[in-house]
Amino acid sequence: FQGAGGFPGGRWALAGGAVVLIAFWLFNSIYTINTGEVGVELQFGKPKPELSQPGLHFHWWPIETVEKVNTAEKLVDLGEVRGSTSSGLMLSGDQNIVDVKFSVAYQVADPGKYLFQVVDPDEMVRQIGESAMREAVGRRPAQDIFRDDRQGIADAVRGIIQTTLDEYNAGINVNAISIEDAAPPREVADAFDEVQRAEQDEDRFVEESNQYSNQKLGQARGEAAQVREDAAAYKNRIVLEAQGEAQRF
Repeated sequence: FQGAGGFPGGRWALAGGAVVLIAFWLFNSIYTINTGEVGVELQFGKPKPELSQPGLHFHWWPIETVEKVNTAEKLVDLGEVRGSTSSGLMLSGDQNIVDVKFSVAYQVADPGKYLFQVVDPDEMVRQIGESAMREAVGRRPAQDIFRDDRQGIADAVRGIIQTTLDEYNAGINVNAISIEDAAPPREVADAFDEVQRAEQDEDRFVEESNQYSNQKLGQARGEAAQVREDAAAYKNRIVLEAQGEAQRF
């Protein structure tokens, strides 16, 4: 049996091995980019400038490899409770402690920078986001974050985050900042509510005082106008009487 020891059988074995190697090579050389992704091909570990769009692609593995990047918008929530403390506790510009919960919506703008300029860009967004919110809140009174100017603070935070990410060449674009909740810490919430009620009472008293003052002022002006009218009428009457007396003489 010739194939048992030798050449024809060995040839088939080599051919089978070659087919397996080729199949394995093709399996690693052909890749798919899904919708919402882009691919960054690396040649000898160096990224190519061209990006692979969604679809089927070929590259010369193992000389070339590919890294896939999700370009859909991501959302990171900040200010959540961690253990017994909240990362959202911040000091306002008027020395009040506020508890802020907010989110950062962002997406990859430059996949090459996103992959290779920083170690963990998503964690960087989280850290910069917390720092930016503390900076923005620390410049303003607590009432701005509670109700008066949340949008202004959100815009300021977005600007700080984007500027910092650009300095690191992170390849990330910040789309929006959403402040979901801002309140005093639970430990002082009752005292804060009392202060708020006192301020509201003060505003109400001032408004009532202004209304009373305006009412009295209006009455006084009306009475003054009436006195002036009466005086003018009296003057005219006296003048006319005097003129009549003079004509009789």
